[in-house]
Amino acid sequence: MAESIILETVKDALAAGSNIIDSAKNEIIWLLPPAFLVLADQYGVSEKYKMLIEKGGRGRGLTQISGINRDAARKFLDIGEEVRHIDQFQGALMLVADKRESISSMNVNVADLSLDDPIVAFWTDDQAYADFLIAEFEAEWNKAVDAEERLREL
Repeated sequence: MAESIILETVKDALAAGSNIIDSAKNEIIWLLPPAFLVLADQYGVSEKYKMLIEKGGRGRGLTQISGINRDAARKFLDIGEEVRHIDQFQGALMLVADKRESISSMNVNVADLSLDDPIVAFWTDDQAYADFLIAEFEAEWNKAVDAEERLREL
């Protein structure tokens, strides 16, 4: 039976996401608000992705690339992460590991985040929910712009 947990702070969501990345063996996909990408990078998430990629895993991510997260996006690209830019960011957050374990949230569209900020995020290992998130991610991935192209524009 699938498990699920509601997370209530950015710190909790970041910790859960970090644990998901640690447990991943094959692939992680993510959609992050610009400020959350910066926060994740500040707390070592890019190093966790680097270890996954060095072990033969794959990472793909979507974010709205702007001045606020340009350096973090570059760092993820430099470690081998596949990153794309989306223009119409809608304030969602999602991370799915190995097509099973996931965390997601809506309305995370804030300019600055701190660890103690409230958030309502949903962690689960439900396969059907992961399949739903993956389908949404793939639809956005196919419409998104290559991050290198976006970074050249900035």
